[in-house]
Amino acid sequence: MLVRKAGNIHGDKSIPLWRTAAVDAIRRGAAYVLLPIGMIAAIVIVSNLLTSWTYQQSGELMEVKRETQQLQRENDELRVEISKLETPERIYTTATKRLGMVAPSRIFYGSQTDQAARGKRR
Repeated sequence: MLVRKAGNIHGDKSIPLWRTAAVDAIRRGAAYVLLPIGMIAAIVIVSNLLTSWTYQQSGELMEVKRETQQLQRENDELRVEISKLETPERIYTTATKRLGMVAPSRIFYGSQTDQAARGKRR
């Protein structure tokens, strides 16, 4: 049986050479096995994180779209209300009935100096 000499790295114990060779082979082989496993694990973790982030972003996007649609509906309703309030009939009715205003009997067009000159001629 092969045995290392005394004074080796393991102290005064004698370890068979086949055992240290096997351990060295396992250590070398472990690097070839563990490195790809670690890389695959890292890829899976990153993939899961990106998928989770994507689902979160899509949920937030759907919420923003719903809010946009709601605000668009409210905006459309307000535009209809504004168009109803801006009609000439509505303005005239509000001015005469609620505010007590009276519509003028004659309307003069032109500047004030023109109207003053006409008043002096007559």
